[in-house]
Amino acid sequence: MELYQLVYFKKIAESENITKASADLSISQPSLSRSLKNLESELGVQLFNREGKKLLLNENGIVFLGYTDHILDTLNEAREKMKQQASVYLPPVHIAMIHDNRLLPQLLAAFHQSYPHIHINLYHFSSPHKIPAECSLVLHASEEMIDSSPFRKSAKLLSEECMIGLSREHPMAKQETLSLQALSKESFIVLSQENSFGEFSRGFFQILGFKPKIIMECDSQIMIDSLVAQNVGLALFPSETWEPSKDHIVLKRIENHHLYQPLYVSCTSAMPDPSTQLFYDYAVAFFKALENRPDALSCPI
Repeated sequence: MELYQLVYFKKIAESENITKASADLSISQPSLSRSLKNLESELGVQLFNREGKKLLLNENGIVFLGYTDHILDTLNEAREKMKQQASVYLPPVHIAMIHDNRLLPQLLAAFHQSYPHIHINLYHFSSPHKIPAECSLVLHASEEMIDSSPFRKSAKLLSEECMIGLSREHPMAKQETLSLQALSKESFIVLSQENSFGEFSRGFFQILGFKPKIIMECDSQIMIDSLVAQNVGLALFPSETWEPSKDHIVLKRIENHHLYQPLYVSCTSAMPDPSTQLFYDYAVAFFKALENRPDALSCPI
């Protein structure tokens, strides 16, 4: 007796019709009829009574269906148990995060739901120079890091627009865009240069030929958010992954200029372990799916 014979028998019992059962199983009707005949021959009893076009279980069939259900349920339970056992022994994933990002908790939560048995170690660093060797994955925003760091492969997850954040109480809060001339008279709060976004901000201002009047530097994005909300100064904000307090801060584009910051996932190993490869592929697919959600991302990848 073969396992497929039990599957076929159960489908016939559910369908009560050879033609329908063969269509559901995607096999020919003669093959299904032959399988049933061989099963009944092996058991030495008939399992169905024919009534018109219907095949109805007889007493023998009802008894045998009970055993069939038990066998198939036990097999499915064994499959699920083996999946869990395989997952338990997957190694942990070590991820270095260079800057805060409001979309990353969504990614981590979704990954954990799909792979609950893979342990994640998440490290936060302001500088790529501080990343420990055990971190096989790095989430960062630096194109320069891809060229200068020992990354074996990288994928761009998103590209988001960066804008000037200012308090709703600021005189320029109602303007559509902000000119460089107007910004030259304003005070700025920036992340320290050790932070990747702080370095990115300075590079952008340098490209514009604009030297902001920096009155304060810090390592905390939360602190910058609070200071801008209190109208202490202006700051550059990534519009998607670092969401400011919308009740107190508005984001404005710089006149005639558009700035986009990338987000990358990079792998430090040429032959990553299964857990690392799973997370890498999952992250790429996760952000790809976000492209199709108009409320999730407003910038092209």
